Amino acid sequence: MMIEISVQNGISKYLQSLIRNSPDFVRGCSKSMGYFVQREIKSELRKGGGDFKSSWPKRIPWRVRNDLRPGAPQRWYGRLINAIGYQYVSGGLVKVGWTSAASAKYGRIQEEGATYPVTAWVRKRWGKAGHPLRGDTTHLKVPARPFFEPIMNKLEPKLPAYVTAKAQEFLDNGGSFRKTSGKGRKYQVFGG
Repeated sequence: MMIEISVQNGISKYLQSLIRNSPDFVRGCSKSMGYFVQREIKSELRKGGGDFKSSWPKRIPWRVRNDLRPGAPQRWYGRLINAIGYQYVSGGLVKVGWTSAASAKYGRIQEEGATYPVTAWVRKRWGKAGHPLRGDTTHLKVPARPFFEPIMNKLEPKLPAYVTAKAQEFLDNGGSFRKTSGKGRKYQVFGG
């Protein structure tokens, strides 16, 4: 799953005019918003999944997962969290999602769920790990555990205020997001 965010979501008329007149603002603010959303998603997952995790089906106990795959992560999503990133497209659009095809494939399985047939190899692997499957088990099911949409629903009300703060930062820095732009000489204009 991927989230698309536009810098124009829920902003004031003043900011809409700033967007029309300043492509630098659109690009800088969009990238900043993408980073913000990506950071919040990662933070929420590192904390354990937040409020929405309670709706997820129970996991296979860590001890069993570790027997099947030594070094299995104890937290939800493990190192896959690091593969969440953002991409600025153009015109104020940012996509937040997986940073590689492999992580997208695995992430999709975690988000949407999947079913795998129990083959002789799978049965042997589980048995060798000390957890034999019952004879009538024909499929292993990975239940859906969505997080992009629930976290985005939680973040969405915060985005207009975030864009407003970035607009103020942009104006305070003299029309730039570069940290050094506001440190030069300040000009003052007097009426004649």
